[in-house]
Amino acid sequence: MAGGRAAGTVSGVRARLAALKQRRPSVRHVVEAWGLLQRNNGNLYAGAITFFSFLALFPLLLLAVSVTGFVLHSHPALQQSLFAHVTDQLPGQLGRTVKSSLDAAIRSRAGLGVAGLVGVLLTGLGWIGNLRAAIDVVWGRTPPQQNFLKAKVSNLLVLAGLGVGVLISIGLTVVGTSLTDQILRATGLDNLPGAVVLLKIIG
Repeated sequence: MAGGRAAGTVSGVRARLAALKQRRPSVRHVVEAWGLLQRNNGNLYAGAITFFSFLALFPLLLLAVSVTGFVLHSHPALQQSLFAHVTDQLPGQLGRTVKSSLDAAIRSRAGLGVAGLVGVLLTGLGWIGNLRAAIDVVWGRTPPQQNFLKAKVSNLLVLAGLGVGVLISIGLTVVGTSLTDQILRATGLDNLPGAVVLLKIIG
Protein backbone atom coordinates (compact mmCIF):
# COMPACT_ATOMS: atom_id res chain seq x y z
CA MET A 1 0.00 0.00 0.00
CA ALA A 2 2.84 2.38 0.87
CA GLY A 3 4.50 1.65 -2.47
CA GLY A 4 1.26 2.40 -4.28
CA ARG A 5 0.87 5.72 -2.49
CA ALA A 6 4.48 6.66 -3.29
CA ALA A 7 3.98 5.80 -6.96
CA GLY A 8 0.77 7.81 -7.01
CA THR A 9 2.55 10.79 -5.44
CA VAL A 10 5.33 10.64 -8.01
CA SER A 11 2.81 10.38 -10.84
CA GLY A 12 0.91 13.35 -9.44
CA VAL A 13 4.06 15.46 -9.21
CA ARG A 14 5.00 14.56 -12.77
CA ALA A 15 1.53 15.44 -14.00
CA ARG A 16 1.57 18.80 -12.24
CA LEU A 17 5.05 19.51 -13.60
CA ALA A 18 3.92 18.64 -17.12
CA ALA A 19 0.89 20.93 -16.77
CA LEU A 20 3.10 23.74 -15.44
CA LYS A 21 5.49 23.33 -18.37
CA GLN A 22 2.56 23.61 -20.76
CA ARG A 23 1.32 26.79 -19.11
CA ARG A 24 4.72 28.41 -18.54
CA PRO A 25 7.22 28.32 -21.44
CA SER A 26 9.90 29.77 -19.13
CA VAL A 27 9.57 26.78 -16.80
CA ARG A 28 9.75 24.40 -19.76
CA HIS A 29 12.88 26.16 -20.97
CA VAL A 30 14.59 25.87 -17.58
CA VAL A 31 13.68 22.18 -17.21
CA GLU A 32 14.87 21.34 -20.72
CA ALA A 33 18.12 23.29 -20.22
CA TRP A 34 18.77 21.44 -16.96
CA GLY A 35 18.07 18.11 -18.66
CA LEU A 36 20.45 18.96 -21.50
CA LEU A 37 23.13 19.90 -18.97
CA GLN A 38 22.72 16.60 -17.11
CA ARG A 39 22.69 14.46 -20.26
CA ASN A 40 25.94 16.03 -21.50
CA ASN A 41 27.74 15.79 -18.14
CA GLY A 42 27.77 19.54 -17.73
CA ASN A 43 28.23 19.20 -13.98
CA LEU A 44 31.57 17.46 -14.54
CA TYR A 45 32.79 20.29 -16.76
CA ALA A 46 31.54 22.82 -14.22
CA GLY A 47 33.65 21.02 -11.62
CA ALA A 48 36.72 21.20 -13.87
CA ILE A 49 36.21 24.92 -14.47
CA THR A 50 35.77 25.51 -10.72
CA PHE A 51 38.95 23.54 -10.01
CA PHE A 52 41.05 25.73 -12.29
CA SER A 53 39.35 28.85 -10.91
CA PHE A 54 40.35 27.78 -7.39
CA LEU A 55 43.92 27.05 -8.48
CA ALA A 56 44.17 30.51 -10.03
CA LEU A 57 43.64 32.13 -6.62
CA PHE A 58 47.13 31.23 -5.41
CA PRO A 59 49.13 32.76 -8.31
CA LEU A 60 46.80 35.76 -8.19
CA LEU A 61 47.73 36.24 -4.53
CA LEU A 62 51.42 36.02 -5.44
CA LEU A 63 50.87 38.60 -8.17
CA ALA A 64 49.03 40.90 -5.76
CA VAL A 65 51.87 40.60 -3.23
CA SER A 66 54.38 41.39 -5.97
CA VAL A 67 52.50 44.50 -7.11
CA THR A 68 52.18 45.64 -3.49
CA GLY A 69 55.91 45.07 -3.03
CA PHE A 70 56.77 47.25 -6.03
CA VAL A 71 54.45 50.00 -4.79
CA LEU A 72 55.95 49.95 -1.29
CA HIS A 73 59.51 49.81 -2.65
CA SER A 74 58.91 52.93 -4.75
CA HIS A 75 57.38 54.77 -1.77
CA PRO A 76 59.75 54.38 1.20
CA ALA A 77 57.63 56.64 3.42
CA LEU A 78 54.59 54.45 2.82
CA GLN A 79 56.66 51.36 3.53
CA GLN A 80 57.92 52.75 6.84
CA SER A 81 54.38 53.81 7.77
CA LEU A 82 53.16 50.26 7.13
CA PHE A 83 55.95 48.76 9.24
CA ALA A 84 55.21 51.20 12.07
CA HIS A 85 51.51 50.37 11.90
CA VAL A 86 52.27 46.63 12.06
CA THR A 87 54.56 47.16 15.06
CA ASP A 88 51.90 49.23 16.85
CA GLN A 89 49.04 46.84 16.16
CA LEU A 90 51.00 43.59 16.65
CA PRO A 91 53.50 44.11 19.44
CA GLY A 92 56.09 41.54 20.43
CA GLN A 93 57.30 38.55 18.46
CA LEU A 94 54.21 38.37 16.25
CA GLY A 95 54.72 41.92 15.02
CA ARG A 96 58.40 41.28 14.30
CA THR A 97 57.53 38.11 12.39
CA VAL A 98 54.92 39.88 10.25
CA LYS A 99 57.31 42.77 9.62
CA SER A 100 60.11 40.45 8.54
CA SER A 101 57.70 38.55 6.27
CA LEU A 102 56.58 41.80 4.63
CA ASP A 103 60.20 42.89 4.22
CA ALA A 104 61.08 39.54 2.62
CA ALA A 105 58.09 39.81 0.27
CA ILE A 106 59.17 43.31 -0.80
CA ARG A 107 62.74 42.15 -1.46
CA SER A 108 61.44 39.13 -3.45
CA ARG A 109 58.84 41.14 -5.38
CA ALA A 110 60.32 40.37 -8.81
CA GLY A 111 60.48 36.61 -8.23
CA LEU A 112 56.98 36.56 -6.78
CA GLY A 113 55.72 38.51 -9.78
CA VAL A 114 57.25 36.08 -12.27
CA ALA A 115 55.91 33.07 -10.37
CA GLY A 116 52.47 34.69 -10.15
CA LEU A 117 52.39 35.53 -13.86
CA VAL A 118 53.43 32.01 -14.85
CA GLY A 119 50.88 30.49 -12.48
CA VAL A 120 48.09 32.75 -13.71
CA LEU A 121 49.03 31.94 -17.31
CA LEU A 122 48.95 28.17 -16.78
CA THR A 123 45.76 28.08 -14.70
CA GLY A 124 44.10 30.65 -16.97
CA LEU A 125 44.83 28.61 -20.08
CA GLY A 126 43.44 25.51 -18.38
CA TRP A 127 40.35 27.45 -17.35
CA ILE A 128 39.72 28.76 -20.87
CA GLY A 129 40.35 25.32 -22.38
CA ASN A 130 37.84 23.63 -20.07
CA LEU A 131 35.33 26.41 -20.67
CA ARG A 132 35.59 25.94 -24.43
CA ALA A 133 35.22 22.17 -24.10
CA ALA A 134 32.22 22.54 -21.80
CA ILE A 135 30.43 24.90 -24.17
CA ASP A 136 31.06 22.63 -27.15
CA VAL A 137 29.85 19.49 -25.36
CA VAL A 138 26.79 21.00 -23.66
CA TRP A 139 25.57 22.55 -26.91
CA GLY A 140 26.35 19.43 -28.92
CA ARG A 141 28.97 21.12 -31.10
CA THR A 142 31.89 19.27 -32.61
CA PRO A 143 35.11 20.72 -31.16
CA PRO A 144 37.24 22.36 -33.87
CA GLN A 145 40.35 20.45 -34.86
CA GLN A 146 43.34 22.58 -33.87
CA ASN A 147 46.95 21.75 -33.23
CA PHE A 148 48.27 22.20 -29.71
CA LEU A 149 50.12 25.46 -30.30
CA LYS A 150 47.27 27.12 -32.17
CA ALA A 151 44.77 26.14 -29.47
CA LYS A 152 47.00 27.56 -26.71
CA VAL A 153 47.51 30.82 -28.62
CA SER A 154 43.76 31.11 -29.15
CA ASN A 155 43.12 30.50 -25.45
CA LEU A 156 45.80 33.03 -24.56
CA LEU A 157 44.12 35.70 -26.69
CA VAL A 158 40.77 35.01 -25.00
CA LEU A 159 42.42 35.16 -21.58
CA ALA A 160 44.18 38.41 -22.44
CA GLY A 161 40.90 39.89 -23.69
CA LEU A 162 39.17 38.96 -20.46
CA GLY A 163 42.02 40.45 -18.44
CA VAL A 164 41.90 43.72 -20.38
CA GLY A 165 38.14 43.84 -19.97
CA VAL A 166 38.40 43.34 -16.21
CA LEU A 167 41.08 46.05 -15.91
CA ILE A 168 39.01 48.52 -17.95
CA SER A 169 35.93 47.75 -15.88
CA ILE A 170 37.80 48.23 -12.60
CA GLY A 171 39.40 51.43 -13.88
CA LEU A 172 36.08 52.91 -14.98
CA THR A 173 34.50 51.98 -11.65
CA VAL A 174 37.33 53.55 -9.65
CA VAL A 175 37.28 56.73 -11.73
CA GLY A 176 33.48 56.92 -11.61
CA THR A 177 33.28 56.52 -7.85
CA SER A 178 36.27 58.76 -7.05
CA LEU A 179 35.03 61.59 -9.29
CA THR A 180 31.40 61.39 -8.21
CA ASP A 181 31.20 64.98 -6.98
CA GLN A 182 32.93 66.40 -10.06
CA ILE A 183 30.66 64.43 -12.41
CA LEU A 184 27.54 65.62 -10.61
CA ARG A 185 28.69 69.24 -10.65
CA ALA A 186 29.57 69.02 -14.34
CA THR A 187 26.11 67.66 -15.18
CA GLY A 188 24.30 70.04 -12.81
CA LEU A 189 22.86 67.20 -10.71
CA ASP A 190 24.79 67.90 -7.51
CA ASN A 191 21.64 69.17 -5.71
CA LEU A 192 19.46 66.24 -6.77
CA PRO A 193 18.59 64.06 -3.74
CA GLY A 194 20.05 60.57 -4.00
CA ALA A 195 22.19 61.42 -7.02
CA VAL A 196 25.44 60.43 -5.29
CA VAL A 197 24.08 57.03 -4.25
CA LEU A 198 22.59 56.42 -7.69
CA LEU A 199 25.84 57.27 -9.46
CA LYS A 200 27.83 54.93 -7.20
CA ILE A 201 25.34 52.11 -7.84
CA ILE A 202 25.62 52.67 -11.60
CA GLY A 203 29.41 52.67 -11.27
